[in-house]
Amino acid sequence: IKGLELSLVVPKLRMDRSRSELNIEKLSLRSKGNFPTQAFDIALDAPQLSISPEAAKGEAVSGSIKLSGSSVIGLSLGASGLGGNADNLTLKELKVDGGIKQDNRMVRVNLSSPAQWDALKGQGTLSAIKGDVKIEHAVAPPRTFEFPLIGSLHLDLLKDTLNSEISAVLNGRPLNFNVKATELNDPKV
Repeated sequence: IKGLELSLVVPKLRMDRSRSELNIEKLSLRSKGNFPTQAFDIALDAPQLSISPEAAKGEAVSGSIKLSGSSVIGLSLGASGLGGNADNLTLKELKVDGGIKQDNRMVRVNLSSPAQWDALKGQGTLSAIKGDVKIEHAVAPPRTFEFPLIGSLHLDLLKDTLNSEISAVLNGRPLNFNVKATELNDPKV
């Protein structure tokens, strides 16, 4: 990494792994630099988070990632409605907004879902994914495809599986994308 700039400001940070406690106030992370073929710019803001075995609560967390080189990738991330406790975290909304621009093609994605992470079982779920995808191709004649989607995703680290069911509608026709992946930690993959 060349030209790395990193700034981390955390006026209050308390972390006790033995008691599963984390308290953060006004965290601000900024980083930018250059890999051999692309530049990156990362930002993360967490105004207030408190996680313990008894409860988890906090204000909305936001972040962004931008990678630029032969293509440009920009993502905006948001997490709000933190609940549960250290062993079983929930979010009312996990949101991803972003786009990828490469040559004459632009793909824009807007997704959100409630989220849940069970640390003891090693399981995570996006239970009600909803969003839109828009693909623009600027070749003569220009073409645009836009479609809504809904679905869910479930990750189980103990069983080493990922299951996803996504349904979309493209030009009035339903599309279903069902993915089942196993052996995620297999070094041969």
